[in-house]
Amino acid sequence: MKRFRFIVVSFLLVLMIGCTSSLQKKAPVIPETDPDIDRCYMLVESADYAEALTVCDRAVNRNPDSFIARASYAKALVESGRFAEGIEQYRQSLDLTPDAVQTRMELADAYTRVARYSDAVSEYKAIRTQQPSYLDAAVRLAQVCEETGDFLGAIDALRDAVAIQPGNDALYLDLVDLYKKAGRRSDAQNTLREAAHAFPEVVHVQYAAGVLWQEMKQYREAIDLYRRVQRLAGDYQNTAFNLAVCQYETGDIISAEKTLAGLLARTPHAAPAIVLQGQIAYDRQAYSRAETLFRQAIAIDHRNGSAFVMLGNVLRIQGDTDGAKDAYRQALRINPNDITAKKNLKRLY
Repeated sequence: MKRFRFIVVSFLLVLMIGCTSSLQKKAPVIPETDPDIDRCYMLVESADYAEALTVCDRAVNRNPDSFIARASYAKALVESGRFAEGIEQYRQSLDLTPDAVQTRMELADAYTRVARYSDAVSEYKAIRTQQPSYLDAAVRLAQVCEETGDFLGAIDALRDAVAIQPGNDALYLDLVDLYKKAGRRSDAQNTLREAAHAFPEVVHVQYAAGVLWQEMKQYREAIDLYRRVQRLAGDYQNTAFNLAVCQYETGDIISAEKTLAGLLARTPHAAPAIVLQGQIAYDRQAYSRAETLFRQAIAIDHRNGSAFVMLGNVLRIQGDTDGAKDAYRQALRINPNDITAKKNLKRLY
């Protein structure tokens, strides 16, 4: 918009000079704006980078102090894969206009794309100093810090992002993931608790809270969250199965069986649910039924290692040593690090 105002003002000045030429015979000449500057900007905005390279190069050569020409040329170069040249043009454009936040953002992004992460971090931090409320700068700084293993830096940046936009539930979940990667489970849980309270009607937030509570073996709290998810969205992802697992872990076998029956009525080929049914039968020493269920699950999903381990257990108890060995070996083919399968197989020799 400023460029257009400049053109209008220049035009008016030319008219004024023309009108007063009889009084001022040596009137100053007002230079016209180079049309290539506006053209290269428009070409870049329309993503016509091939044409923009030619026009912008010409505009920069004729107008070396034009911020618009250099910033446009920089973007055209970067988007054409000429990163080193583009980065240099970005730097020169910022020498002309240091407070151009969006251009600095593009420079930081270019550094990120060529894995110059320390330079990217410096530029993102500079943007955050210039404009602390710039959400994208905080988010991208967090992403780069995470990429380089600087989880503390990523956490600080993402916490700032949450403060900038507290109504963005996705930022909370990203922060929770960072806390978990950094081994800060308590902070992850506190943040997710805060998110669950702030977004009681957002299904994926409630579900994520349930999953974390389940991972931390806080099964009763997880049950409440999964039930809330069911009220909000019915069959959402693995809610029913996870709920059944939590009910089983709290000893509420009747509720677990009811949940599993409902799940399998809707999804008959849910192998994990059938394995859990088999586990319940195994606990009750109903070994024949347990074996049937484990074999049924394996027929559906022959990569279900848990089903093979449990099948091995039930066959061992029933005296079928060779069958048990084969089941444990199958489990180890799926997951060579399965400790239970290794231990139980070793017992049979």
